[in-house]
Amino acid sequence: MYFDSSGTVIYVGKAKNLKKRVSQYFLGKNALGYKTNFLIPEISKVKYKTTLTEFDAILLEAKLIKKYLPKYNTLARDDKSPIYLAITRHEELPSIKIIRQSSISDYSDAFIFGPFQSSQLVRMLLKEIRRAIPYCTQKTRNGKACFYSHIGLCIPCPSAITGVTDPIQRKKAALQYRTHIRMITEIFSGKSNRVIKVLEGKMMTLSQNEQFEEARTIRDTLINLRDMIFRNYDPMVFSSLGDVRGSLADKEIASFVQFLSNHYPSLARIDTIECYDISHTYGTFTVGSMVTFSHGFADTQKYRRFKIRHTKTPNDPKSMSEILSRRMRHNEWQLPDLIVVDGGKPQLSSAVDILYINGQWITPCIGLAKKMEEVILYTSEGFKTVRLPSNNAALRLLQRIRDESHRFAITYHKILRHNAYT
Repeated sequence: MYFDSSGTVIYVGKAKNLKKRVSQYFLGKNALGYKTNFLIPEISKVKYKTTLTEFDAILLEAKLIKKYLPKYNTLARDDKSPIYLAITRHEELPSIKIIRQSSISDYSDAFIFGPFQSSQLVRMLLKEIRRAIPYCTQKTRNGKACFYSHIGLCIPCPSAITGVTDPIQRKKAALQYRTHIRMITEIFSGKSNRVIKVLEGKMMTLSQNEQFEEARTIRDTLINLRDMIFRNYDPMVFSSLGDVRGSLADKEIASFVQFLSNHYPSLARIDTIECYDISHTYGTFTVGSMVTFSHGFADTQKYRRFKIRHTKTPNDPKSMSEILSRRMRHNEWQLPDLIVVDGGKPQLSSAVDILYINGQWITPCIGLAKKMEEVILYTSEGFKTVRLPSNNAALRLLQRIRDESHRFAITYHKILRHNAYT
């Protein structure tokens, strides 16, 4: 955020590398655009806020621009009006639209979010959200479900709903679609936790009523939402607290140590964590990943990947045993404070065979089963399953590490598969 001499915010911008971004403004006139030449002499002070991901930065940038209305954010638009997101309210089947500022008056009865710096950024946000909460982007209303409904991105499809003749079934389907739109609205409003709690309540009720198919659908939605939300903190946190990146990580680690110390008394601190995952296609091109987190954040220099040698048939526990055995042969690699394996009891059991010798851990190890996000522990009393609340800080840290391990594994798997067929 650039301030002028009177303390007024005159420009807000985001960047993955703030030092590089800010330095570009002071490299000389030849490196600047026409309008930026007017901005530079007015800058008196620079402040910044740090977010964990680009997702957060985009939402925070929009909130700050809306709050301060910096004049050079307007000038930098190259004569195009800012981008907003409009979510209609009172339609039977609400719609989500990307609009310009000049069109806001046409959506006086809609929820408006923004301004955003480009339509590309807004589409990226919507793409992330759509994986968790399906909604329709098509205009057709011919009574037939659109293409995206067949790949899980538009359920239920508004086009299909319009073709339902039974008024009760149509009302039920329309209500389900409006519920999806309402959840998206709350996420953009900074109420992600409320969405999670409502879905968890519905899932538990359906399970208790033995409506397992419906409960499984909500469970999948929760998994995707957690994947998006809990590794991307609510932008309202950054707006109110400023640079909280380090303090949030410290809170996660402290919560993690407190949780594990009840089961592993000797684990007094957790500075480094290694996480392992397996990726394959029906047993072919099987690979393993090792990612390392130091003080709550990824340490990419210590990432390692493994090509599984033992077999071409699917066997995740055996693959886990292989990569941990190979890792332990590298005495030059410093042992972490904790090892996490992506999986349940079978995967953790393979790890125990390698890491738990004569009643003692070489390095403590736990599992994280994605099905219900359960933490699997092994103690002197045997295996134990613990389910932490979805908003628990320790679980958030575990999920971030597990998701990064999964991403790294599947990336290597795709590379091998691509090389084999090209």
